[in-house]
Amino acid sequence: MSDALMQGTAVIDLFRVQQYICEHYPEVFPYHNVSANLKSRGLSELVRLCFGKPLDKSLQTSDWRKRPLKKSQLIYSG
Repeated sequence: MSDALMQGTAVIDLFRVQQYICEHYPEVFPYHNVSANLKSRGLSELVRLCFGKPLDKSLQTSDWRKRPLKKSQLIYSG
């Protein structure tokens, strides 16, 4: 990954993507209309805003080295 960062290949600045979406398609990104005082702007909160329930992070600490991955791990990672 460090090679990609050094060469500037295959790197996407997600902050700039989010800025572009908010500017050109404000209805797509839920944070656009959320108060700036919102404490949590993490993935779980984004999932809650998009789908109505927070991301279950219980699989975050599961053994991701063990193969094959469980179906629940695949869903979580998607």
